[in-house]
Amino acid sequence: MRHTPHRSTIIACFVAALLPLAAPALVRAQSALPDKYEFIAGGFNATFDTVFGLKVTTKNDVALVDFERDLGSPSKDTVLRGSAAIRFGRHQFRAAYFETGRESARTIDRQIVWGDQVFNIGASVSSQFSTSFPGVDYTYWFLATERTALGGTLGVTDFGIKMGVGASLNNMSQAAQVDTSAIVPLLGLEFRARPAGWLLLKTGGGYVNDFNGTSVWRVAAGVEPRIYKALWLGVAFDAIKFNVSKSSALFDLNAAGSYRVGGVQVYARLGF
Repeated sequence: MRHTPHRSTIIACFVAALLPLAAPALVRAQSALPDKYEFIAGGFNATFDTVFGLKVTTKNDVALVDFERDLGSPSKDTVLRGSAAIRFGRHQFRAAYFETGRESARTIDRQIVWGDQVFNIGASVSSQFSTSFPGVDYTYWFLATERTALGGTLGVTDFGIKMGVGASLNNMSQAAQVDTSAIVPLLGLEFRARPAGWLLLKTGGGYVNDFNGTSVWRVAAGVEPRIYKALWLGVAFDAIKFNVSKSSALFDLNAAGSYRVGGVQVYARLGF
């Protein structure tokens, strides 16, 4: 059956009149997705577990040093952490940054080997271990309903690391350090749930392994109640760990060991 031009015009006007009424329903159907624009800033109460040693080309084994136990490096610190994101439909792009910095000094009660340096009992040892984590990632939200959303994430972090150990004993001093960075990829998933309009639950994780001595994993989970309009308050647990072997292909670091940062983050999120 053919429509007359007049009848087609009436149908078009009717559909146009319904669109404003349907728009809120369409927005609600996508409510579990992240807001188009998101800005996050908060404090990260981080706990560290740092075991590293310098690589020595003439040796197969790397003598590892526990920075917290052996060198008295602080095992906890509060650092600032922030991120910003923008979403186009189901495509989200995000940039984040945080850094840590720790220094310590103590008289050691056992012999410590750091690269080709040997620090004997009684030496006054100072240490430094700082890291920076600028990163960007892309998430495609392949599942999006009114209550839940699930996305796959591909990201990279420029893992910057500075670490050094120096010692003095009987007017003699020794020191060795590392100051470098490496691009670290990460593949993962993110899940969001909106059990109520004022409450958001989030969880996610990522993992990468080059099967040549390097692995990186990350897990996170958080709860966000709405405080006022576009302002949300979040509490989340987050942890990331790097494992680097002497023969690592992924990390071009003159060091080997493991480094874990984990803890609770309290933050504010502005989303609109």
